[in-house]
Amino acid sequence: MADAVCMYVVLRGGYTFSSAETWQTGFHCMLVADPSTPDFVGTLPTFSVDDADVHRTETDWTIVADWKAGLGVGSNINIDDWLNDQIGNELRNVVFPHASNKVQLREIHAWPIGADGLVVDGRSAVLAYTGSLPGGSNSGNPLPVENSPVVSLQTGRIGAHGRGRMYWPVMPASEVDATGLWTHADRDALAVDMQTFFQDIALTGGLGHDEWLLPIVFWKAAHKYAVITGVRVGDVIDTQRRRRRQLTESYHHEDISY
Repeated sequence: MADAVCMYVVLRGGYTFSSAETWQTGFHCMLVADPSTPDFVGTLPTFSVDDADVHRTETDWTIVADWKAGLGVGSNINIDDWLNDQIGNELRNVVFPHASNKVQLREIHAWPIGADGLVVDGRSAVLAYTGSLPGGSNSGNPLPVENSPVVSLQTGRIGAHGRGRMYWPVMPASEVDATGLWTHADRDALAVDMQTFFQDIALTGGLGHDEWLLPIVFWKAAHKYAVITGVRVGDVIDTQRRRRRQLTESYHHEDISY
C-alpha cells in the first residue's frame, strides 16, 4: 500500500487511416473524503492506493484495474466503477462526436499519481472499448492530425499554475470557415459539451457518502490543485508538435540536372 495525491486520466485513440499513428489527451482529478464541499483551491491531501483485482467484461468495453482509492475509514472509490458508470459513456457520447469520423476512441487510462508526480507502484486502471470502436461523427476529409481545437481549463487560481489545456482530436476540414478559423457553431458546441462532460464525470458528496472526485489542474511542484470551474474554446486552430513529430511522412524525390 502506498499513497497518492491525485489521479491522472488519459484518453487514447487512433485513426481509421493509420494503425501506427495515435493521439492522446488527459486531465487530473482530486479524490478526497469530505463531509462538506472541498475547497476549490488548495493543497492536495493524500489517499491510499489499495489493492484491487478487477477484470470486467461489459457490453461495450472491458475494464482491468489493480488499484482503488482508500479515502479513510469506510470511504473508498472503486476506480473500475467510476470508469464504467461515470466516464465511459460520457466520453464517447457527449464530447467525442465533435471529432472527425476518421478518429477512433480506444482506451481510457486512470493512474494514481504520487507526491513526486509519478505513477504509484506502476498501478493502472484501463477501460478498453471493444467491438466497433467509437468514432467522431463529423464526416469529410480531416485536417492534418496535428491541427487541433484546444480546450482551455480554467480555475479559481490566478496565474499559469491555475490553467491547463487539452488538445482535442483532429476535426474535419468542413468545420473551417472562409477565413481559416473554426466555425463558431462547432466551437460553441464543443465548449458546452465539455462543460457537461466535466460535470457528469465528477463524484460529489451527499446522500449518505462523503467521497468526492473532481477534475483539477495539478501543480505537482507544490502539490497544489485548483478545481476546474470553466472551459474556454477558441476559434483559432492550434498545432500540437508532438502529434506532428509522430507522423510518418512519405516523400517524392526528383533529381535536378543542368
